[in-house]
Amino acid sequence: MVLIIFIGIAGALGALSRYGINQLMQIIATTSFPYSTLIVNVLGSMMIAVTGELTSSQFISDQSRLIITVGFLGAFTTFSSFSYETLGLIQNGHVVLGMANIGLNVLLSGVGVAGGIFLVRTIL
Repeated sequence: MVLIIFIGIAGALGALSRYGINQLMQIIATTSFPYSTLIVNVLGSMMIAVTGELTSSQFISDQSRLIITVGFLGAFTTFSSFSYETLGLIQNGHVVLGMANIGLNVLLSGVGVAGGIFLVRTIL
């Protein structure tokens, strides 16, 4: 139960961090390019890799890994999980599966967005 509470707290911190970066980039950036999303995705991908490496070297516990990856990074960005899993496939010799993961995630996520828009516009 305590682990669930810590995951929830970390999730709130991840969401607030993402919001803070978004607010900061609205002040700094003078273009419509979504820099905040790019920054969050790159930072999240780096953070999940660091967390994975620290866990595998037993520098941090599995519980800490869950708090960071599921809690903080789950709210901060899901792109980090996608990137980490894709790289893992490629590093383990499953290059075709890694490329399929990239293609399917990009394609089906786009289809999901289009489907969600269609659904709402159809109902409303």
